[in-house]
Amino acid sequence: MNTLLRNLGSSVGPVIATSIMSTYKASTVFQVAGVYLVNFFPSSTAFNYVFAVGIIMSILNALVALGIRNYRFGQRRDVAEEGKGEVPTIGTPIPRAMRKEDRNADGTLSHSR
Repeated sequence: MNTLLRNLGSSVGPVIATSIMSTYKASTVFQVAGVYLVNFFPSSTAFNYVFAVGIIMSILNALVALGIRNYRFGQRRDVAEEGKGEVPTIGTPIPRAMRKEDRNADGTLSHSR
């Protein structure tokens, strides 16, 4: 999820900032050798809006992150409740003999596979 949001932010963020900066411009007039030159630069309003959009997106991402269920490390409940053998932690592969689908109804190991 982190990589997804980083990729989206790096591709969409500059486009949004550029469109805001090109919308809100301030003109500056220079006189060079008797000729007046007019340049347009992003105004302070443009930077304020870009900052506001960044804050809003940060808050939205924080809300999404708080709503996502975390990956928790700990004991597996289905194996721990049965009390058979050592209890593996989540994230480690379960040996075939400990999987529910490889045991008979009485708990003995099934050799059908």
